[in-house]
Amino acid sequence: MKDRDIRSILVASDFSADANHAANRAALLAREHKASLRLLTVVRESLLRELRKYLGAQSDATQRILDSTQLDVDALAARLKDTAEVSERMVRAGDVEAEILAAADHSDVLVLGAHGLNPTRDLLLGTTAERMLRKSRRPMIVVRKEPRAAYQRVFVAVDFSMHSMAALAFAVRIAPSAHLHVFHAFECPYESKLRRADIAEEILRQLQSRCRDQAFANVRNMIEKSEAPVERVSSVVVSGNPRHVTHAAAAEWGADLIVLGKHGHSAIGEFFLGGVTRHTLSRAESDVAVIPHYPRL
Repeated sequence: MKDRDIRSILVASDFSADANHAANRAALLAREHKASLRLLTVVRESLLRELRKYLGAQSDATQRILDSTQLDVDALAARLKDTAEVSERMVRAGDVEAEILAAADHSDVLVLGAHGLNPTRDLLLGTTAERMLRKSRRPMIVVRKEPRAAYQRVFVAVDFSMHSMAALAFAVRIAPSAHLHVFHAFECPYESKLRRADIAEEILRQLQSRCRDQAFANVRNMIEKSEAPVERVSSVVVSGNPRHVTHAAAAEWGADLIVLGKHGHSAIGEFFLGGVTRHTLSRAESDVAVIPHYPRL
């Protein structure tokens, strides 16, 4: 077994439609990689406290909720059995994000649905997936659609940082049979200032050409350094703001998975997702994977 094989996949579920899509995708991935599949549902501790407050300490309502939730997890595991055997079925009481992060520490990939059961709370606070992305140190796949098959068209957005190298390496591992499309959007330095200064159009075209040539060279270098099989890799370089063009380019290419690198774990970085990541996550039509720098795989 290779050191970087995907051996364990965790899916966190609240039994919403999107969470069911995520569970189905996680099962497909577990089968493809011969990995263990772990299920987790978290019951908010604040809900249990409220029940104890109103029903009294002698009430067994909180235990009934936990027991009922365990039955739901068991039912989900039974439904997934035809695709992949579930190795662990967990119900935890506590803070949702904290419990998922703790469980994810023992898996190689975390899989979540794009939205949960509470759309109002998602609107005000961001989805659980988005909040998890700010903190997770594990590769994380946010599932948007009901999966029909293994990933076939994987779109990898790169910016030539080490985070992008980690994203490309993950794309190769998570979808070993897929076609990979490496995408880079560039903006020439000082181009807007030069345009405002009425610099001749010919000079601007030369600047664009040099920027594009350098970007293509960087993309080729990244692909050569990765383990990507060249016969299944294509690439494109476009001029534009990556924040605005990435999700549209992925949709036009027909991607079923977009892979992005996550930049850093600073306090600011954890509170505000990077512009490209946040825009892509909110607008993408496909699943989105966000990979921390040097993920543990």
